[in-house]
Amino acid sequence: MEWISFFTCVYICVGRISPYSYKLNKEDITIIYRAQCPHSQAALKTLRGLKYGVKEIEEKSNPELVNYVRKYIHPTFPMIFVHGEFIGGNDEFQKKLKSGEIDKMMFKLTNKNGFLYYLFVNTIYSFFLFIKI
Repeated sequence: MEWISFFTCVYICVGRISPYSYKLNKEDITIIYRAQCPHSQAALKTLRGLKYGVKEIEEKSNPELVNYVRKYIHPTFPMIFVHGEFIGGNDEFQKKLKSGEIDKMMFKLTNKNGFLYYLFVNTIYSFFLFIKI
């Protein structure tokens, strides 16, 4: 059992976010990968060279999260998220990185309005009454 906020529970109940969304929002970039997958290894190599915070989740370390993402979001490895927003696999990530789209997504959180929104959402998650689900 994990503790999450009342606000998050309301969103989960109405289907707006998944129960795993808060795990995918913790770092700038989150990658769910398979150790033996060459596409995963290529994405990891690229991500480790970037200036952003990266959370690496190996397939076997969190099977519930992996099964959820494979069922509802993306069936193949790697699965890459930027601030909880699904980007795609390695090919899509590399294209968005080369086009500068990843940097634009990161910039949204450093400018005033984007940062305030990010701060507001994270404050709501942690501020409201915590309940057990």
